[in-house]
Parts: sequence; C-alpha cells; structure tokens
Amino acid sequence: QGRDPDAVAFLQYTSGSTSSPKGVMVAHANLRHNSREMSRVGRFTPDSVFVSWLPSYHDMGLVGGILQPVWSGSRTVLLSPLDFLKRPYLWLRAITRHRGTTSAFPNFALDLCVRKVSDEERSTLELSSWENAPNGGEPIRWESLERFTERFRSHGFRAEVHRPGWGMAEATLMITTSETATAARVSVEALRAGRALLDPSGRTIVCCGTPLPEMDVAVVDPATRERLEQGGVGELWVRGPSVARGYFEREVETESAFGAHLATGEGPWLRTGDLGFRLGDDVHVCGRSKDLVILRGANHHPQDLERTLEEAHRLIRPGCVAVFAIEDQGEERLGLVAEVDRGAGGFDPDEVVRAI
Repeated sequence: QGRDPDAVAFLQYTSGSTSSPKGVMVAHANLRHNSREMSRVGRFTPDSVFVSWLPSYHDMGLVGGILQPVWSGSRTVLLSPLDFLKRPYLWLRAITRHRGTTSAFPNFALDLCVRKVSDEERSTLELSSWENAPNGGEPIRWESLERFTERFRSHGFRAEVHRPGWGMAEATLMITTSETATAARVSVEALRAGRALLDPSGRTIVCCGTPLPEMDVAVVDPATRERLEQGGVGELWVRGPSVARGYFEREVETESAFGAHLATGEGPWLRTGDLGFRLGDDVHVCGRSKDLVILRGANHHPQDLERTLEEAHRLIRPGCVAVFAIEDQGEERLGLVAEVDRGAGGFDPDEVVRAI
C-alpha cells in the first residue's frame, strides 16, 4: 500500500496473436482498483478457494488466478494449462477435491469438458462448492453454457454460477461482470446494419454484465467519434481507474489506443477494438473491429459464420474453426479453416466440403 500508486507494478504483454506483442504498463493504482472491485463483486473472503489452470503470463491467469487470491487472502490451487488441455477432467477433479469456490475460464473450456470428460470420470465429480464461474477472454456462447450445465447438473453444477464478463490487459483485467448468465436475441440483419434489435428468432448474444464501479463504457462510432444511442453497435471505449498507463516504449500505439477523444473533446478513452452495444446498463460484446468480414457490402461477424460452419457436418470439431477475410484479385473473399474428427468414422473429404 505504501508504493507510489502511479509506479508501474508489472508489464503485461498482450496481443501477440494479432499483432506484435506490446507490454501494457499496469500501475499499482490500476491493480488495486481492479483487485478491490473484483473482490467485492465476487464476494471473496479468506474462506474462498480459487482453482486455476489459466497461464500465468496471461492477464486472466495472473491477475484473476494468482493476484486476486493474494488480495483476498484466499487459497488458490494452480494447475498446468497443458495438463488441462490434455485431460480437461483434471480441472473439474481439482475443483471437486479442493472444494473450489471460484474458477475462471475462456468459453472453449466448457465445450472441451463436455466433449472430453467421460461418463466414468464424470461419476467422480462433485461440483456443488463452485459458486463463481467467470467466463471471458473470447466470445461467449449461450449454447456452451447450456451444454456444460446440462452435462454436469447431476454432479452439483448450477446454472446460476455462470458469470460472463468482459475485460482486457489494457484495463488490468475486468471491465464488466454479471451476477448470472443472461442473453439477448437480436436480428442478424439489423446487426449487420449496425443496430441491435430484439428478435426472438435472431442471434443469441450473451450479456457481459455491467461495468465495475468508476469504470465507464461508451459505444462509439469510430468514424465520427460520437457516442451511439442505446442499441447502436459500435466500438467499445473505456475509461476509469483500472485503465493502464499505456504500452511500454510504444508512444505511437499508446496515443492511438489510450488517447482517444470523443467528437465533443471528452477524453482520454481506451479504444478496445471490441464491437458491442448497450441495452440498459448491460454491455453486450458482439465481435472485433479488426475481425469484421465485409462481403458484398454486408458486415459479417466471424463467430456467426463459424457457428454455421460447425453445424454444417457432424465431423467438424466444435471450437476448431476459423473464418477470416482474404483478398482475391481486389475482392474480399471468405477464407476458412475447419478441423475434422477423423476418429469418428466415415470421413469423406468431398462430403464435408460439399456440406460446408
């Protein structure tokens, strides 16, 4: 507590998968604010037990899985990420064995457990101690929440402990969080046109909850730099005590990302690069501005196309699909990669391609 609050506590490297890695300068004041508010909304106490397999070099694993237990005086159990990937059962067994109360994860972990945890392994699990299941770091799918809940309901897991959220290293970790999982169904056509209109037969977008105290989230038209009204889809801009000091020795990138101002002059804001909208106080994240695929003038979010692709054929592995834009003779075309389950039997490449 006695350190200079503006002094850099550590560098959190990020965005290595989409650009050259940049070191986010997280100050002690940023870390204190994010840790304090995470502890408050999570109701963490010395009796809480964290279980984490998340990499410690990632903000979710470091700030959420290691530093948050230190702040709260809680116990934490750490697993190797590679062990989890090889055998997802080990994660759920650790929660069972240590009576874990909090364990965070990216969405793909749910589907991996549903696919890979056998009935025999499942019979040894007891997950009723799990009170807080934060989900973030990648697009959250309502279907994944439902499948996991259904698969492990009889072993003590409860749907109400799902807590979707949204955050990033540039904001230390958490920006928004929810009390439990909810979602909105919105028109796909309206979404492509930049509006979120409720539609019972539309796309389901999971709510990422409300901002932490003192954190402000604005939905902004990046071209005009004007705030959008309720339901408008734009880039999510953030400001508040958890927003970090910038990128280490990257002045140009720091000014671009951390020095944004609205058309009114209000600022500075952090440009997250995420696309989303507000419904009431709730924040819904629907994609990344850099990932948006524009085909024949229509906007497509990759995760929508990936979901359709996953459902095209039984041999396409869920969560193992990537869709992206490629340029062919001056025209933007659709590129895709899909892994297939060769062990499921009956693999015919031509049949899978036709289905796609």
